[in-house]
Amino acid sequence: ASVPFCKNIRAETGDACLSFHSKEALRTAGLVWINNELFREEANMKIFELLNANVPRGCVIVTFQQLLKTKRTDHAALQSATPCDFKVHDSEMLSDATSWDKKPKKIYFILQSIK
Repeated sequence: ASVPFCKNIRAETGDACLSFHSKEALRTAGLVWINNELFREEANMKIFELLNANVPRGCVIVTFQQLLKTKRTDHAALQSATPCDFKVHDSEMLSDATSWDKKPKKIYFILQSIK
């Protein structure tokens, strides 16, 4: 299976959740890798809402913190009011996941299963 590559990559300042370019790029993404290692829960929820509204079916999302939590796994977790159809995959340890730290990191996968 091939993963589409975004050919129009550019750096922008400001809130990515409000950026037209971010939303447009996500609509055709096959893979989204987010370094959310230091994000607070509110920022992760905002990113989750952006992804839920924009990524296509089959898009794989990889993160350093869980984006999709349920009350079954975390009773204090923020919950999205928007229904979603992501499939949660088991987390994995990945060596060399970052350039700044050579220690293996736990990464989380979710897959947009319906759109």
